[in-house]
Amino acid sequence: MKLFKREYYLDNLRAMLVLLVIFHHSAEAYTSGSEAWPVRDASSLINGIEIFSTVNAAFFMGLLFFISGFVIPGAYKKYGPKPFLFSKIRRLLIPFCVFALFVFIPINYAFGSFDNISSYASYLITSDGIQSFTGHLWFVLHLFIYSIAYLFYEMIVSRKNNSKIQWVIPKKRIPARKFFVGAMLFIGLISAVTFFVRIYFQINMWIVFLHAVRVEPAHIVQYLSFFVAGVVFSKKQIFERISDKTFFACSVIGFALFSLSYVFNFSFNIAGFGVFRYTILNIFGAFWHPIWENLLAVFFGIGLIYIFKRKINSDSKIWKYLSLNSYGVYILHVIPLVGIQMALMKTGFDPLFKFLFASTVTAVTCYFDIWLLRKIRIIKDYI
Repeated sequence: MKLFKREYYLDNLRAMLVLLVIFHHSAEAYTSGSEAWPVRDASSLINGIEIFSTVNAAFFMGLLFFISGFVIPGAYKKYGPKPFLFSKIRRLLIPFCVFALFVFIPINYAFGSFDNISSYASYLITSDGIQSFTGHLWFVLHLFIYSIAYLFYEMIVSRKNNSKIQWVIPKKRIPARKFFVGAMLFIGLISAVTFFVRIYFQINMWIVFLHAVRVEPAHIVQYLSFFVAGVVFSKKQIFERISDKTFFACSVIGFALFSLSYVFNFSFNIAGFGVFRYTILNIFGAFWHPIWENLLAVFFGIGLIYIFKRKINSDSKIWKYLSLNSYGVYILHVIPLVGIQMALMKTGFDPLFKFLFASTVTAVTCYFDIWLLRKIRIIKDYI
């Protein structure tokens, strides 16, 4: 008898979000937004694609952190402290180090303008150098740090109780009003903190925290808060304690916010959707932007979870294939994507075709490559 039920809907949702990451990064080459992406196809900017990137940024990484937080208590309970630690080192820290050392660092040196290896080594210990070999794997490193923090939390709690942690399964239903009040207080709190953080750190401004960890302060409040929320929802069994009506109502709100974000942008040209920084001249935009982000992230995120929980909660061949390979695809996708985008710059193809072609070919290529790599037993354990 299985002691732990696999949450297939979360695996499937995470796989979908990884696909969205590919399309999001593909769009970076065809917008006038982020300067962090290495490819800027200035001749192929796509009008209106900024709202696609903006809406994605509002919810998809926060939802990935929520899912990661949601599954971590079960992993700790299943494996125990030491195996849990070793599993996080194997699945998070080692892939990060291997990719940074053997992929990012050689590529950056080959395409950089450095006089010699010594000058490049000196560059690598600077903040820009650390960011260059961290890249998109900042997410993996953050998950490792948060996982270690959770491990310490469980160890402290267990020592305080002087016994093995016993989970109390709450059975009392959470009234819809109480759930909505709690959700709005959560949204209000992290939106207020985000507003003040963005006074000093604009969106897409990255820093190196403690000279080691790549961080985007403008979004870190949401990411960390959603990870903690995932842990709480898992341990308190929140989704099992709210009614289907509450779940459905949150979904309606979430999908309405998602749809209206596009409607307002294209039909009414509502001011503020393009606000990426705090300025005294646009105080209203700077104030409502984090509120809109977190409203969308919370309710649209719950809506996606609701749909996947009810309709896509299985390990069918397609979803199993996507979910098993999604982590490796996330790690790998940047390399072929950048190469394809650079090759497309020399063509006269329509910008929208470039975006869709680069996204689709990258996804297909990466899933095939990771599927092959996972045939190698020693690699399978790490990706």
